Amino acid sequence: MGHKTTPEPDSAYVSDGGTYATELGCFFLVAVFTIGAVWIATATSYWYLGIIAIPGILGGFGQIRWLVIRLAARWRWRRSGVRGVLVYSDSPHWKAHVEEHWLPKVGEEMIVLNWSQRKRWRFSLASEIYWHYCGQNQNCNPAAVILRGLRKPLVFRFFYAFRDAKHGDREALERLEKRMFAELTSPET
Repeated sequence: MGHKTTPEPDSAYVSDGGTYATELGCFFLVAVFTIGAVWIATATSYWYLGIIAIPGILGGFGQIRWLVIRLAARWRWRRSGVRGVLVYSDSPHWKAHVEEHWLPKVGEEMIVLNWSQRKRWRFSLASEIYWHYCGQNQNCNPAAVILRGLRKPLVFRFFYAFRDAKHGDREALERLEKRMFAELTSPET
């Protein structure tokens, strides 16, 4: 099995590798197809054609749900200055580093969750955002999800960077940290 490299922060969650423009384009394409299928089914006697619209309807609800969650996070967290979610664990490979170098810098800008205590996490906006954008991936801890208004959040995955740092190569870790802190200090769009 090959050596996995540290991924760059992406603005897409695990199940897709597209950009914001691609997400909107796909959403509109599916919406047009779904509306067309429903229109044909109702305008003709071929009602069974409406069945092909079901995946589009379900996909549309999924897209709308995540747009609403991003809007809710923006509305709820904006006043307190929260920009995202940071998750780390009690692993000896990164716990001390995160607590000494990250937590003082992120301050009130990130909601911090401990992966080692995930069984005790209650349902919350922060945990929902984390699970959706990076919690179902093997490279999910430590991770940061930085919200960027209505655009897809930036997802920083640090597992491989810490693995490389453990073996003497700190380049990826330093690069990701620098980018994460830069995103946190940039104005929210």
